This record gives sequence, structure tokens and C-alpha cells, in this order.
Amino acid sequence: MSLKGKKQKILITGCLGFIGSHLSEKLCQDGHEVFGIDWMKSSKDRKLINKELLLKYQNFNLIYGDIRLDLPEENFDVVFHLAALAGVRASLDNPVITTDVNLGGTTNIFDWATRGFCPMIIYASSSSVYGVSTDLPFSENATLSFPNSPYAASKIASEVMGSTYCRLFPIRSVGLRFFTVYGPRGREDMAIHKFLKWIDSEEPVTFFGDGSSSRDYTYIDDIVDGIVKSSDFALNKMKDHDHEIFNLGNNSPVSLNELISLIEKTVGKTAILNYLPDQKGDVPTTLADISKPIKEINYNPKTSLDKGLERTWDSIQKNMY
Repeated sequence: MSLKGKKQKILITGCLGFIGSHLSEKLCQDGHEVFGIDWMKSSKDRKLINKELLLKYQNFNLIYGDIRLDLPEENFDVVFHLAALAGVRASLDNPVITTDVNLGGTTNIFDWATRGFCPMIIYASSSSVYGVSTDLPFSENATLSFPNSPYAASKIASEVMGSTYCRLFPIRSVGLRFFTVYGPRGREDMAIHKFLKWIDSEEPVTFFGDGSSSRDYTYIDDIVDGIVKSSDFALNKMKDHDHEIFNLGNNSPVSLNELISLIEKTVGKTAILNYLPDQKGDVPTTLADISKPIKEINYNPKTSLDKGLERTWDSIQKNMY
């Protein structure tokens, strides 16, 4: 059985966000009955674009609500839990609300599921859980002892909570550690979106450190494909009480200096760099070991960074975020 086969009734939290809107669109196109929940508290211009796009689908149903309080009292085949207060740096300014939404919201999702509303949860974790670890590439089996922000700590705690609920109750769940996702309709606070717009408008690019830090940038279409394949894995290969973790990255880190050069090429202009010290909460490198998802779910990221940047820039020029 697969999400590409039988029509499923699906709940997506954070449906108007970056990853949530792309996943919602994909599952609507595949013919599923999709219910999306979002609280519309941030990035409102971009979320309004996502809302307009999704409401064109007759099989999409929008619920305004807070995942800590407003989950629907009806049954679903699977929930994709993507809602969160995202951002390492934002969490340093707002650690209490970040923890409340991310851990509290995830706990409520699992508790709601165990009351008979849904047998299967696919939820978003983050590469930030690996923190300042220097044991590269990052493996799902790593000990998570070095979170470098409240956001990272909230995601580690959410994984622990998910695992606990699965041991105690007859549900199954997959946690997905996303590695620096980018693409059309991406978050405005992410580096790629800011750099593309700054370089094009010839504004100084805020440049932290010496440019040697590197990230495992992963294009949105590859992430959505991995999410769907993870749900098929949970549906067909997992049993009740099982809890699994997968990295969804690109296994191809790019330094900040290299990223700037690629964006200069994409936009056709030279960056004006404003060098600043490293920021609190940042980590020097992220690099996903994706051997496990390749083997278990046939995960296959296909989009090169230069091609992904072209598509992202094209979307920005069309005011699609």
C-alpha cells in the first residue's frame, strides 16, 4: 500500500508554511483528502500566497488553529506534523515560546493520536539536533549531547517525546531531520532567500564569520519526496509501537563562500559583503549521512544547488513568496 494508491484522509500541521504548503500541494495533486491546520502568526504575506494556492484544490480543507489547542475531533489515516516556531536565532530571543510551541505542540499531537484519532505520525525534526558535534557525517545513531540553541533542544525533546509515546501506545511514527531546506516560497529569514534579494538589489550582504562554515542545502522537492516515501515506509514496514528517525539531506555540503559565488552567478551581480563575527547558536558544519534513508525508503535527492537556486530565484522574481 502506498500514498500513491489508496486515497487517504490526511492532516498536515503548519500547512501554510514553507514545507507544509509544498507537501499539501503534492498530496492534493495525488488525490488525497487533505486537511491543513495553521495559525497564521508569522510570514503572513508568504502564507497568504500559499493559502490562495491551496484553496484552489477542492480536496483541500483549511483549519485555522493552534496545534497546542485546536486539533480536529475526527479520524485521519496519517498526520504530517510540520508546524513549529522555526529558526535557531529566533529561539535565542524567544526560548520559552519556542519550547512551548515545538515541544508542547508535538506532545499534543501525539496525545491526540493516542486517543484514537490517528495511527501514524510523520513529524519534522531538524539537523540542528546534532549541534556542535564534529563527528561527520551526522548519523541518526549519534548521541545528541551538544544542542547549540533552544530550537535544537526543543527538537531533541520532541524526538524523545515521540519515541516515548510510541513505546507506550499502539501508534507508529517517523521523525525526519531536515537539512537546510530551500526553494520557492521559502522562509524570508533563510540565508538563500536573503542573499538572493540583497545581491540583486546591491545591498550589503551580512556575512558571519570567514565564509568557511558549510551547510547541506536540500531542495524542497527532494524533501517532499522523502516525506512521502517515509509515510509509505511507516505504512508498509513499521508496526505499532515503532518509532524511526531518518536524515533528509543532500550529503553535499557547500561553504558560505561557495554559496555566495553561486548566488552571484544566479543573479548576475557581485555581492557587497559586510563581514561580522560568528553568531551565537550557529554551528560550523552540517552534513547528512543519508545511507539509512537511501536503503530504507529509496530516498534520492536529485536537485543540484545551482539548479535549485535558479528555480528559487525565478520564484522570487515572480513574487511567489
